[in-house]
Amino acid sequence: MGPSTPILKWKFTTLGPVISSPAIASGTIYIGSVDGNLYALNRDGALKWKFSTGGRIESSPAVGSRGTIYVGSMDGYLYAINPHGTLEWKIRIPFLGSTTSPTVWSDGTIYVGADQYIFSINPHGYVNWNLTTNSGGGTYDSPAVGFDGTIYIGVDDPELEAVYPNGTMRWVNNDCLCPVDPTVADDGTILDASGYTDTFYAINPDGSTKWNLTGACCSSPSIGPDGTVYVGSGIGFDGKGGLFAIQPDGVLSWNLKKSISSSASIGADGVVYVTGEDGNLYAVNPDGTIKWTLNGNFSFFSSSSPAIGSDGTIYVESNDGSLYAIGSAGSGDH
Repeated sequence: MGPSTPILKWKFTTLGPVISSPAIASGTIYIGSVDGNLYALNRDGALKWKFSTGGRIESSPAVGSRGTIYVGSMDGYLYAINPHGTLEWKIRIPFLGSTTSPTVWSDGTIYVGADQYIFSINPHGYVNWNLTTNSGGGTYDSPAVGFDGTIYIGVDDPELEAVYPNGTMRWVNNDCLCPVDPTVADDGTILDASGYTDTFYAINPDGSTKWNLTGACCSSPSIGPDGTVYVGSGIGFDGKGGLFAIQPDGVLSWNLKKSISSSASIGADGVVYVTGEDGNLYAVNPDGTIKWTLNGNFSFFSSSSPAIGSDGTIYVESNDGSLYAIGSAGSGDH
């Protein structure tokens, strides 16, 4: 359960803007900063350790099943850092992009996009394979992996591509133009949004388009406990946009008219947490009503989304270089 009456528990400030999302594992919060450091924080906001890379960190870290943290840096390396803050390995990835976060599959394989390539890297830091995108377009979004191991990634040519675990192309979908980070539903449906057509798409596992919904764009989609899909959008001059709740069959449940560019994080009780372009943190009930608003003038980046700790604390990052921990008033833990 998230906060009922939100307050700021603590904040931790780095030496540069923080424009990606935090990762949480075993009670430790990991954040990357444009100052080039990966920070590990305790639940009370105290610094456990920091690891310096050779360049800006603009993508989100990912944590493997054994606790290894993977993060890309603008120095062109993908780093694997153990939970104690020391380097396990690093590997040079040509054209490693600033916005592509690594994805870790259940077998420990790491997938990352860089320019017009998709890389598969084993847990020991060796490249299994790399594949040039079908169109030659760049990969600027993070990959998703289906239950059968198929890798899905958006390509800026634009198209959505599916790749077999052995590195061969499975299919290409040209309906979903300029897709964002895809998400895979429990039934294998691939969910994504197109910035070119301002449309949200559901793609079948065979690559055919299942349904689409115009106007619901353009954050990476999130899926609630009941299968509801949430996607955020800025509000345009025509008044269209906001936070959309979409049923699994493509029917719109509701549209909250707040300018939301972040992906949603969803609590166990179905409450949806999003950051607004107005600098507010919103908690939205499953029926689309606002539970509460925290006006923090956070100045969020659209690529930074909230994260939820096991105790219900909400962690949000800001371009002022800080991570904010939001808890409940009267909880006794602030």
